[in-house]
Order: sequence, then structure tokens, then C-alpha cells
Amino acid sequence: LVLPGVVIGALPGSDTGPHPGLSQIRADDAGAMAAVVGRLHELGHRRIVHIAGLPSLAHTDRRIRSLRIEADRRGLTEAHSVTTD
Repeated sequence: LVLPGVVIGALPGSDTGPHPGLSQIRADDAGAMAAVVGRLHELGHRRIVHIAGLPSLAHTDRRIRSLRIEADRRGLTEAHSVTTD
């Protein structure tokens, strides 16, 4: 289509060189999840459920791992991710 575009996330091979016509914005999935869990914990929430996307996607995996790490760090035994399609 020869249209400019922006990719949210990482482009394959983006570490090895530019992709003409495409810009990219990297999202901090782990940092965002850590911030959300931290804020919910501060508000007194102890049971947290994260409704996630496909488990095979990299950003879903990063968010699930971050939830688990942050929940463990705060002693939240009832924090879970549920994957969907």
C-alpha cells in the first residue's frame, strides 16, 4: 500500500537495522503490569485476576510473568492470569 506505519512492539530484526517506512514504539509490558499490581495492592486488593490474550504471544507472556513476580513479592497468593483467545 506504500503507506507509512507505526508498529507497537518489536519488529522482527529491529535490532539489526531499520525497516523503511515503519516506525516502532516499544511497550513496557512488564513495567505496566508491575505498576498495576502495585497500585491495586496499595488500594488493599488481595485477589487479582488478569484476563490475558493468547498465551503464545510474547506480550501476554511478559505480562503473566510480571504479574506472578509482583504477586509473589507482595505475598498475594490469589493473583492469577487467565488466558483467552
